[in-house]
Amino acid sequence: VALRRDRREDITTFYAWCRVIDDLADDPGVPRADRAAALDRWKQALHGRVPGEAVLAEPVRELIARYHLRVVHFLEIIAGVEMDLDGARYQTWDELRLYCYRVASAVGLISIEIFGCGAPGAREYAIDLGLALQLTN
Repeated sequence: VALRRDRREDITTFYAWCRVIDDLADDPGVPRADRAAALDRWKQALHGRVPGEAVLAEPVRELIARYHLRVVHFLEIIAGVEMDLDGARYQTWDELRLYCYRVASAVGLISIEIFGCGAPGAREYAIDLGLALQLTN
């Protein structure tokens, strides 16, 4: 077993949150305005309870508190999936790199904290690996 049970459960919770956020942005059966509003509610829920919040909201806030995670990384992921709301195409490398950072590198930056990885260079590696994996995807 690579991770202790508690950390495995926590990374599973984080993955579930990523899946929910991505699915919200990509759901063609839901009007764009409704998807954007749902993502906005998630932004608020990262900071505290909101009326009608998803069941997953409290466990995500607990992750943030337990690992002292930077909410800005969660907000970056949301900003990245918001870029998908209109089916964006990127004209420059910098635009594509920003998208990859938001939807993949920020995931890595949160993941290394949950994994308990404090090795020198881990943050840079998480950023570069996220970029590589998203480009491959």
